[in-house]
Amino acid sequence: MIKVGKIIKGIGGFYYVKTDMGVIECRARGKFRKDSLMPYVGDDVSINIDNENGYVMDIFPRKNYFIRPPISNVDKLVLVAAVDNPKPDLMYIDKMTVTASVLNVEIAICFNKSDLNPEATSDYVKIYSKAGYNTFVTSTKDGTGIDGLREYMRDSVTALCGFSGVGKSSLINSVTNRNLFQVGEISLKLNRGKHTTRHVELVEYDKNSYFADTPGFSMLNLPDEVNHQELIKYFPDLMDYSYECKFSDCSHTGGKFCSVYNAMLCGDVSNSRYNNYVDLYNTLKDNKEWK
Repeated sequence: MIKVGKIIKGIGGFYYVKTDMGVIECRARGKFRKDSLMPYVGDDVSINIDNENGYVMDIFPRKNYFIRPPISNVDKLVLVAAVDNPKPDLMYIDKMTVTASVLNVEIAICFNKSDLNPEATSDYVKIYSKAGYNTFVTSTKDGTGIDGLREYMRDSVTALCGFSGVGKSSLINSVTNRNLFQVGEISLKLNRGKHTTRHVELVEYDKNSYFADTPGFSMLNLPDEVNHQELIKYFPDLMDYSYECKFSDCSHTGGKFCSVYNAMLCGDVSNSRYNNYVDLYNTLKDNKEWK
């Protein structure tokens, strides 16, 4: 019997596929190893059910995929950062916004634990809302922003990413109104939470609404598709000012004739966004020259 479904969990060589018959436990056919293709959570697949044993037969084309964690067909990526304890890593945020743009994933930035420092929360929101990104302010302590985030995630496959300790598990529990995940303790030494997730899983918390529970998004480098000459287009707030540069081949990394640099000096572009752009530009440029 052939059925079509979505992989919602993969663990120990087994894939759990949601179909109109329920969730079917499947193995993957050997042809995937031969073709160097591995089924990912989020994949839409066809399966063959034979004597209660299921086998993944075909993987339908993906609209996007991440390697770490292995997940595909993500509609929205919510990048969760704590306002404090731990403080946001703005370079990580900027790298993830670039990555999401390359992979054609809609991204939103959620500043959690807003109750810890309302003033800093406002500053962070100003940076990224001005850059054109969807921004949310949340607190699981007092319920701030939970309804808005829940509505944003509705009718989509949403992945939450961010460092451990920023409150992702508490946020998911609040959005779904369920106690689905144990909240990791904060390590006093590292000032980060303990990982409580060991595999990737899609959880349907409302009809056609899924969130991805993952061990975390590991990203050391930008996608290969990004080069230093085109980096500016992944910083929309900087891109807006680049058209005014005196030289068409301006790198936008400084100089009195660079309108992006001058916009930063005037406060029209945030220092952190500009400085992260420059750092990434130089890294990509150095990598290309080294190769």
